[in-house]
Amino acid sequence: MFRQRYPLLVTPESKQADDYEQILEREIEGLKLFHIEDMEVCTAVQQGLRSSTYSPGPLSHLEMPILLFYRYLASRIREVSN
Repeated sequence: MFRQRYPLLVTPESKQADDYEQILEREIEGLKLFHIEDMEVCTAVQQGLRSSTYSPGPLSHLEMPILLFYRYLASRIREVSN
């Protein structure tokens, strides 16, 4: 099985807690669950995009951060392309 490693930033003060190991283990398990859920959602989105009934449309107002990121990325690409 392919395993990836991800750095987890922890403050030095956190490491001094008496229950640091238990907290760390709980947080790692939470991150694993989050990652699994995220992968399921991404897989479903990709399947939907490949559907014969899919047609692109405008972004929802809830997706404004995505639109802003696309605009930022396009401006940066234009800057380095010139």
